[in-house]
Amino acid sequence: MKRVVLVIAAATFSIFGYMIYQYKVQQNELAQLEVYQSVIQDEGQLIFEAAQTWQKSISVDLNTSDLDDDYKIMADFVLNFMVQSAEARNTYLRELKALNWDKFLDVNRLDKDKKNKYEETEIMFIAVKEVMTRYQESMVHRDELALNEAKHLKVNQRFRRYLTESFKEVVKQNNGQELFELEQQSFAKAQALFVILKESKWQAKNNMFMFQGDDHVKQFNKIYKEMLELDKQMKKVSQKNQKAIEASL
Repeated sequence: MKRVVLVIAAATFSIFGYMIYQYKVQQNELAQLEVYQSVIQDEGQLIFEAAQTWQKSISVDLNTSDLDDDYKIMADFVLNFMVQSAEARNTYLRELKALNWDKFLDVNRLDKDKKNKYEETEIMFIAVKEVMTRYQESMVHRDELALNEAKHLKVNQRFRRYLTESFKEVVKQNNGQELFELEQQSFAKAQALFVILKESKWQAKNNMFMFQGDDHVKQFNKIYKEMLELDKQMKKVSQKNQKAIEASL
């Protein structure tokens, strides 16, 4: 009987010892997870701030030295993806700027271009469409490559599964697609405005379009207001995307 008690005691001690070990591991992981989340948030904010100056390439000194092993590997992966996404976005904006897309509705430019049958503006629309198409394709390709890398990241299988699922959610919700769709809508509105300008008679006066006929005025103003509303939506989306990425990863 004494032997049985000893065996039970040994088994209980063994199980209890394993539970203590598991608890310590979980506590250690919890501490590392908190550091990981802090690093992602802090470094992600640096990336977000650097990306605001879209006129030049992003230059930020990322620091993940507070993390070890798997958490460091995951943090490096996530932050590098954030930098690549932001840089791709800024490159896209710089290309649009180089095409003078921000000057599309400049009254004086259009008044001058009207004398040349809008040749400059026609070329501008073709070039901008190509830039937008190229950017859209690069977004899809970059997300596919990053997701594949996440699936094969050399970390604990449990972490890899967590990161992959989290990344899928990020790609689904925050890959810039919502923002880009708004930009596509704005591009379509710009095309509609251009059609009105080509089909109507107007003059440039005090930096405004002076149309001959109320119908064109109403159509132009309606579409222009819709473009302004799209601009407001785009600003809101661009601000929330960064926070969503940090929260998910």
